[in-house]
Amino acid sequence: MGKIRGFTNTYSSKYSYTPWGKRPRPWWQRLGLWLLLCLPLTLFLAELATRAVISFTKSESWLGLGNTPVSIEQAYSLNLEPDQGGLKVKPDPLMGYSLQPNQTSPFWQINAQGFRSDRETPVIQRQGDVYVFLLGNSTAFGYGAESNRDSLGVFLEAALNRPRPPAPKPPGEEPIVRPRRFQVITAAVPHYSSGNELGLLAQRLLSYPIGALVLLDGYEDLRLPSSARAVEIYPRDKDIGATLRSWGHSLYLLRAIKKLLGHSPAPALPLSAYQTFHEDHLAFEPQELQARISRLRENWQKIAQAVVNVPTLIAVQPVVFGKQNFSVPERQMIDKLGQTYRQRLATSLQSLELIKPQEVSQRANLRWVNLTNFYRLSPNPDFIDPIHLTKSANQQLAEHLAQQLLPLLTPEIGKSE
Repeated sequence: MGKIRGFTNTYSSKYSYTPWGKRPRPWWQRLGLWLLLCLPLTLFLAELATRAVISFTKSESWLGLGNTPVSIEQAYSLNLEPDQGGLKVKPDPLMGYSLQPNQTSPFWQINAQGFRSDRETPVIQRQGDVYVFLLGNSTAFGYGAESNRDSLGVFLEAALNRPRPPAPKPPGEEPIVRPRRFQVITAAVPHYSSGNELGLLAQRLLSYPIGALVLLDGYEDLRLPSSARAVEIYPRDKDIGATLRSWGHSLYLLRAIKKLLGHSPAPALPLSAYQTFHEDHLAFEPQELQARISRLRENWQKIAQAVVNVPTLIAVQPVVFGKQNFSVPERQMIDKLGQTYRQRLATSLQSLELIKPQEVSQRANLRWVNLTNFYRLSPNPDFIDPIHLTKSANQQLAEHLAQQLLPLLTPEIGKSE
């Protein structure tokens, strides 16, 4: 067959095709594809380089990293975001939320077990040690204390370990009183209600050899709606936008770029209302108030049943309205709260006082005390807000709690050989 006139190789070379019958991509498209494929690796290497530079130059504070908060209120706020100060919390299906372990700040330290303590809390205790667990909300946690040493739990431990006269000898025996060291473990968590405490006890504390249990709470149950089992400070179905923001916030590279562009990260805000006091938090319908009181009583009953052989002290926390002699700062604080708040809280406290100890438990090793009016005659400034205490007030409360608890603690006595 002869050649076709006019047909040359110029046509075939100009419009050459690959073996698959497709035109090859232009060079600029191939370059863009390679850059797209290499982008994740480039960002990863840039993040590593940024972290290395920040670590080498020790300039974490330049990025706003670290645990140093700007104020005590910031230090005691509850926070889900990393590197934003405050108490880091994590979700928990039974407890609502719990403290992240191994946290530190100038005002508090959280140990590896998630308790407020400068020391570890092993499940196997030292011989002679008696674990006394302190449960409750931010008052029991020691809100506002400038260090762990100034918290209620440390003061309670000192009061329990203070030398006391020996117990009377049993007739016909030469007793040997084994020395004991009380170690108070502050398992309280800010904003916890009795439902949170019940979950904490069931999920974590029952694995410890509990020598005694102290509950100091009441206020959070009075302002928690009866429809809620426990306090939750985060949505269960956290949206993807919040998740991406949290992930992006953890990148040093992104934080460095924002810093260079003059963007200052906003300070962390409390995720819960335990630092605020408003009339809308308190029940104004009698049926709702009674439902909240019933929930508190039932949770106390469940806690008493769970630790039936453990000496237990249940105490209703003090409030500033239980005083008669107000200091000037306390009077100013009360005036700012408003008349409606004071009336609703007074009604709530009156209903709380109607709980009978026998309604909680018939156990001989359980005591129920109402400390709402504990500072009734004190002329000192005992409160920094309606429920949180000053250092001296924490010391007084710790002494009283020790006096109430000690009669429930039978001495360890053995016969002489």
